[in-house]
Amino acid sequence: MRCDGRTPEGGASGLQEPLQLGELDITSDEFILDEVDVHIQANLEDELVKEALKTGVDLRHYSKQVELELQQIEQKSIRDCIP
Repeated sequence: MRCDGRTPEGGASGLQEPLQLGELDITSDEFILDEVDVHIQANLEDELVKEALKTGVDLRHYSKQVELELQQIEQKSIRDCIP
């Protein structure tokens, strides 16, 4: 756009029409809050999460520990399959 408000093609600049994204539109607060609420509720109903919250476990540390254990199991499984 030039300083005079016109585009290089010679037309006047203006607002573009908004894209019609339908279900892909995640810009509305309603959509975002509904999705977050569903995930929070599902997690709060999970028995492992309930137990972790009762005991005060740091979930970040716990998830890293679980990931490490899974990696170790995966490596052991691979070694068991390769002669």
